Amino acid sequence: GWINEYRDVFLDNFNYSVAGNAMKWYSMGENGVDFTLADRWYNWHTANGIPVRGHTLLWGKKSSTTLSEENMHDPQWIEDLMEGSAAQKEQAKAAIINRIETVVGHYAGKIDEWDFNNELWNYDHYRRQFDGQTNWSTGSHNPSGPSILAEFAEAATGANPDIKLYHNDYNIITQSNTGNATSFKNL
Repeated sequence: GWINEYRDVFLDNFNYSVAGNAMKWYSMGENGVDFTLADRWYNWHTANGIPVRGHTLLWGKKSSTTLSEENMHDPQWIEDLMEGSAAQKEQAKAAIINRIETVVGHYAGKIDEWDFNNELWNYDHYRRQFDGQTNWSTGSHNPSGPSILAEFAEAATGANPDIKLYHNDYNIITQSNTGNATSFKNL
């Protein structure tokens, strides 16, 4: 059917691929470490000689709703813990680090390039919750001192010292002024 036609068009026209949704937390089960869909995606590309980049280890976007179709970012239960007590924040951090280490370790030597945190500049919920940078326009994009993002990156490099982490975002250089690019550079 149409899926085979789509695959043929892909193979005729492309020589590299980035996972769309198969590796996002919501596609990998409640704890973000169920590899059923992600492995199927990876194995198909490998069988067809297509190198890949993983997408995405994290997506710290604050939800506007609990509707599952709008929660493509990290799960609601993580967000709830992040917004809770100090002990709950530690539980959230441990779960996030577990996801990073488990996913990166699973694919180490297979996928060594990853979109680290999807849309970090536009949705900086981790830094707001863990680092206390609550003002999006002034504090969030002017980091100083230790950051939760450094801890998360260290977890990834600890699980795979050969990993290359990418920042996947939008509206950095496509806006009418240079403010976004400057803030992104500072971040």
